[in-house]
Amino acid sequence: MNPVNIAATASAAASTPFSDASSIRARPRSVIADLYRAGGTIERACYVLAAVMVTSGVVHLAPAAVIGAPWSGPVSLRKAVTFGVSFGVLLALLTAVTRSTRSGPLLRRWLLGALALASVGEVLAATVLGWRRVTAQTVTAAPLDVALGRSGAVTGAVLVLALVGCAALSTRPAPDTPTSMRLAVLAGHLGLLVGSAIGVTMIVRSVIAADDAAEVVITSGGGVSLVPAHLLALSGVVVLPGLARTLTKSRLTERRRVAAVALAVAGQAVLTGVVAVEALAGIDPLAPVQAPLPPTVLAATGAVALLAAATWTAVSRVRGR
Repeated sequence: MNPVNIAATASAAASTPFSDASSIRARPRSVIADLYRAGGTIERACYVLAAVMVTSGVVHLAPAAVIGAPWSGPVSLRKAVTFGVSFGVLLALLTAVTRSTRSGPLLRRWLLGALALASVGEVLAATVLGWRRVTAQTVTAAPLDVALGRSGAVTGAVLVLALVGCAALSTRPAPDTPTSMRLAVLAGHLGLLVGSAIGVTMIVRSVIAADDAAEVVITSGGGVSLVPAHLLALSGVVVLPGLARTLTKSRLTERRRVAAVALAVAGQAVLTGVVAVEALAGIDPLAPVQAPLPPTVLAATGAVALLAAATWTAVSRVRGR
């Protein structure tokens, strides 16, 4: 997301926030403010809701630290933190990213509205159930708990449809969007869909298990957590566009920017794929010493490629100042 000078180019920013403008320099706070000012009503509402959700997630770190509220277990406040921060960041990012697509304004408003409502619903349910010490899968008593538990299925379905819609929009970037950013956004959205699929698998299996032990670990058939694969797949939609945007401020040619982004995409894909396959096969990806050597080497190769792309980007950015 390239920073813009609102005083001079607010109208241009409204349509091409990801255009290549490597000569522009602005602080992150200015970028956020500019995106908010250039946005329409639905976009501003999404940014506000995103800020509220992130704040809620951060605030819920306090009970665990101050009053000793449980952080682990099926009835902890962990989800209030992770859901608040992750859904808030996701909503803000997709609101900004979809500005660079050639979508009709009405379609984009509907997608963002659905995404915002579903995100808020997920965060609200996780937070309230966390404070009430019940889980979404085992609520059987209070009507409020039952309603919140069942609402997760509805908001989850809406969320998946909205994410699929946003991914479809990523295939139609604005004409002046750099190739490196197009690749990053498309790959990030594909990772988002993979992460969503893993998330749905986690939910279905936890519902089938329907016990307290299954809700937090949310394991694969082999008893291994799917959470690392879920988080890795989702992180691409943040990491890859962020890397591509940083590269636009460097002095690298567009061909080299594409090469750096492609290296990051390959590393992210390999690492996520290996971790997901290992988890589904009952191999703990967090215990590489116990895993077979070939997948461990492959995962390490993906991680090295991702790190190399990040280092290349950082060095190029420093030299481009």
